Amino acid sequence: MNMKKTKIKEESFFYKNLEVNMLIPNKPNENYDWVFKCDYYGEFKELDYALVENGYHVVYMKNISRWAYMKDIINKGELAFYLNTTYNLSLYFSLIGYGSAGSIAIKFASLYPEFINSIILDSPVVDFISCPGNIKDNYSKNSWLKEFSIIYPNENLISLETSNVNPKNLLNTLNEYNIPIYIMYSDNDEVVPFNDNTKLIYDAYDDKNSVIIKKKKSDGHSEFGDIDLVDDIISFIINR
Repeated sequence: MNMKKTKIKEESFFYKNLEVNMLIPNKPNENYDWVFKCDYYGEFKELDYALVENGYHVVYMKNISRWAYMKDIINKGELAFYLNTTYNLSLYFSLIGYGSAGSIAIKFASLYPEFINSIILDSPVVDFISCPGNIKDNYSKNSWLKEFSIIYPNENLISLETSNVNPKNLLNTLNEYNIPIYIMYSDNDEVVPFNDNTKLIYDAYDDKNSVIIKKKKSDGHSEFGDIDLVDDIISFIINR
């Protein structure tokens, strides 16, 4: 990956009383393409900067909760329309979701599939029963008690098996629209286990070529992204 040392222009504003951050390219591409980071704005900046260098806007909107809260999904959908009318950004864009933000990306794509060009994920939470429902893992247990149960007070490990609150039960829509997905993962991830999450996406798709899965150098549930995959991801997004 060859990164040009260009100063990145950033703009911040509030929409629905929530902060929005936007990286703005010096030369937007002809379609005013953009990517929507569903959370973890500061993570994997190498990809953000590479997108900007390729003429893409990178947009982030603060969440009420990181667990795919429907109010956050609706807010993001309305922001997309606002960006279209105010900044002329396309109504066809890509999503980025790392960890729990993977659940946001899946839920957003299931509600607005016609907007989605592609989805980039890293160690995505696909099954809430696995994360944050795994009470044997202290990270998940704390997330369930302090965050998840507050926004989903009526959900439990039994109800989540069939509830549309759970991202895994929304994958049929992504498959129906055959939305291309690029997924990064690490070995020995005990917080968001591969077989309980990423594999569910692959299994849900009829067209297996639409799901690209790449192993990162890092081990376990560590920092998001892999600088060695930046060029590959950029190509994936541009060539959809």
